[in-house]
Amino acid sequence: MLKTVDTPESDEGRQEVSTPLSLPARPARLNHIVVSSLIDEVVSGNLSVGSSLPPEQILCEDFKVSRSVVRESIKLLEEKGLIVARQGQGTTVQPVDHWNLLDPLVLDAYIRNDRSLSIFDDLIEVRAALESQIDAVEPGSVGAIARARVGTRIAARGSD
Repeated sequence: MLKTVDTPESDEGRQEVSTPLSLPARPARLNHIVVSSLIDEVVSGNLSVGSSLPPEQILCEDFKVSRSVVRESIKLLEEKGLIVARQGQGTTVQPVDHWNLLDPLVLDAYIRNDRSLSIFDDLIEVRAALESQIDAVEPGSVGAIARARVGTRIAARGSD
């Protein structure tokens, strides 16, 4: 969309110039919508391990996007370890141990779909292991860090 404005050309007359109007805010990229939806389908178990994703054409129709958007989305899911795409064999869902659980989208979907919340138990185990290793390298450092954090919180509450 262009809008026409008058600009002085010289003393003799004016010249019309077209300038762009302000455009509305751009919606989220289409592949983000496709990626998020497919991550949810895989992580929730609606697409089970070893099952195939629908063909590209079906995904294009379901999401009302172009083939390039679907291909880009599949590539991103493959990078996150959720699926593997093989030419002539289709795209299949990978087991959980292939998933990149440090990826924010995958982790978010995993936590939302983990009814037992066992991931938090795993995180506590990792934290305990890391803290014991840190404490072994520098005795008392973990305790000192924890005391410093508590002291900072107490000081912050006292100043309120």
